Amino acid sequence: MHEVPLSTLRELRARARDLLKSVRTDLTPFVKTDGTFLRTPDSLSKADDVNVTTTCSCLMALALTNSFGEFYKANTKQTATDIFRSVVAAPWMSSGLTENNAFTTTLVFRTFGFLEAEGLLRQKSGEPVPIGRDRTKNWELQLGISDILGLAKQVNEHTDPASEFLWLSLSDKTRDLLREHPTDGTKLKTTLVLDLARIIESGWIYEPQRFDKASTETKQQLTDLKLAVSPNAYKLAQANRLLLIDQYPDAFTKPVLRSLSDIASLMAHPDNFRYSFTINKYPPSAAVLYWFVDGITRAKIVLPEEQWTALCTWATTKFNHERSLVVAEHDAMMDPVAMGMSACLCGRLRRTSGTASLGTTKKHLALLPSVVELERAVLEMISKQTRTGIWHKYFPMFHYQDAGSNYCFTFELLEAVLHEFGGSENTLLKNPDFINGLNKAVGWCESSYLRYSDGVSTYRGWNSGGDLDTLGKEQPESWATAVVHMFLWEIVEVLSHRIQQVILQKYNARLPNAKQGSTEKPPLSRLWDIEVLLKDEVKNLSSVLTAR
Repeated sequence: MHEVPLSTLRELRARARDLLKSVRTDLTPFVKTDGTFLRTPDSLSKADDVNVTTTCSCLMALALTNSFGEFYKANTKQTATDIFRSVVAAPWMSSGLTENNAFTTTLVFRTFGFLEAEGLLRQKSGEPVPIGRDRTKNWELQLGISDILGLAKQVNEHTDPASEFLWLSLSDKTRDLLREHPTDGTKLKTTLVLDLARIIESGWIYEPQRFDKASTETKQQLTDLKLAVSPNAYKLAQANRLLLIDQYPDAFTKPVLRSLSDIASLMAHPDNFRYSFTINKYPPSAAVLYWFVDGITRAKIVLPEEQWTALCTWATTKFNHERSLVVAEHDAMMDPVAMGMSACLCGRLRRTSGTASLGTTKKHLALLPSVVELERAVLEMISKQTRTGIWHKYFPMFHYQDAGSNYCFTFELLEAVLHEFGGSENTLLKNPDFINGLNKAVGWCESSYLRYSDGVSTYRGWNSGGDLDTLGKEQPESWATAVVHMFLWEIVEVLSHRIQQVILQKYNARLPNAKQGSTEKPPLSRLWDIEVLLKDEVKNLSSVLTAR
């Protein structure tokens, strides 16, 4: 394998750095007065409506690129703590996904991890804000259904007005399933949850005769929404879910306030794993699992050993399966993007293994593929890259009921790959094929940078290609713009370290390694005391070193 020329690395870094300069100006037109973000130039700005997933992507980009403080100082004066509390308090729903779905929840976790790792969640005293341990979110898996068979029986018999309403509102497929009187609640729960979520989010469903067990608190929420000048669909969906909880108290658990740490443990529990990361009817995806693990490790959330074991086992099985399809050139079934994200997930779990403060042990390392296997899979993934620098759409992570299929964006993939395999101990940055892949990806960023004006503001950035309407109008999306900047930051960082490594090797040099407690003078202090010119002023070298 030929070494990549230093000039190639420097040129690629310079191009990425030039694009990265605009991160703050690119995101500024999308920010609202409360510090959260709009997705597109056409998105309606409502004071009490938080676009959670979009805001999470933008917050992560600002945190990673060290732009957070300057951005909010120039725009809304909001603090990271205030904005993140708004994100936590908002309904965790996205374009028709079930409330508290795995995708939205996972992005909140990852954002928490970025803000924590960058030290942005601080009180005025400088002490950390214990957001991760505060019980601040009503969160339940799959609408909090605790007795799926009992609920199915009531709806199937539909002898009361509420059950009759639900029965008539179900899809034909779900009604057919209920008629079969299934004894296994797993498939039934997934199917019924989707239909109930659709009903909950359909609009106003309350009628006094229909929901005769509605509590005073729930009816007050509905009254407030009815009298509101601008009704909020997310809050109405929350109130509708409370109607079902009141009407079927034996089938639903009441909302429980949980901390982020509690939610993470609940999601990763082996008993819940088969459906806690399922989104609609789509099985867990490697990308969503990677973002979950990335978030909890950055935030230093502790999980029990058996939960890490479940994560490692799933990751290895997924990686082996996806790689076998790619190696076999199984065009109908292979998904190089999923293989790449699986490799990143395994890579992160390898680095986490043996970290007692997180709950992992060295035993977890034995459950995972080797670094050689993972890096080889990344190179196989790069070989499937298009000439324009992105990947074809293979299989979606899940399907939005309101917005269509959601795929892993190319730069979400590359950002993860660079973070997991861009270290000095890795070999990918020495590989010309990998560098050529990065070169093509940066080329896409240069050629696909959009500029759009609505007559009031000018929007700049990138579009993920998932929405034909915004793509046709050549409008940038804030979240896609944020993700591209995260990729650009990572590529500048890893290339800078690689360039330094190459230079040190070229000149057979080494970095100074002063031992703690050593009385040995630093290398510069052992030089002859000569005169140096600094800012048009002549000084002795010894005085400069003493001042520093």
